[in-house]
Amino acid sequence: MTPAAVLFDMDGLLLDSEPLWAEVLDAFCAARGGRYSDEDAAACLGRGIDRCVTYLVERYGFAGEHRALVEEIDERFRERAHEAPPCPHAAEIVEAAKARAKIALGSSTARPLVEAALGPRGWLERFDAVVTGSDVAHKKPAPDIFLLCAARLGVPIDRCVVLEDSRAGCEAGRAAGARVIAVGPEAARLATIADDAVADLAVAARLLGLR
Repeated sequence: MTPAAVLFDMDGLLLDSEPLWAEVLDAFCAARGGRYSDEDAAACLGRGIDRCVTYLVERYGFAGEHRALVEEIDERFRERAHEAPPCPHAAEIVEAAKARAKIALGSSTARPLVEAALGPRGWLERFDAVVTGSDVAHKKPAPDIFLLCAARLGVPIDRCVVLEDSRAGCEAGRAAGARVIAVGPEAARLATIADDAVADLAVAARLLGLR
């Protein structure tokens, strides 16, 4: 059954931006004599850059004021945001969901970076609501982003479906009270958190009756 609203994550779901984030963060660490490892990437995935910086500072002892470090990473990503390609079937599922339900973007990424990544593609105006990490006190895995998405859409959260690729995002959707669909190559690992786990957005669209 098609839901009343579909809530989309951005990084790793609509945009294949995780490799770009890894490059930016690796360069950040390398400039300080460190290396952004696979373990670091797993710890930071889907949690927003503020928490990622806190994690890296605690793990490696990088010096500097927190806000300045966040701004340094933000600037590096913003300059390269156009390089991140859309994930397969991303544009199609956004359009299909828009035709059948209300849609919102719910990302832990800061608003200026979301705008840099999606604005030039003409995607932002497709969403009925856009909620970013700049709009809430607590980012994923807290439920705040998805609860605010539902509120701005005027749709009860239990009539919303969350599409997510990360553990933090799935946990956020679950805590909010939405139906959660994990999407992507790691989806099977999230099956205990999500209501459904699918390989890609094309399968998610079929599951939701959008195609």
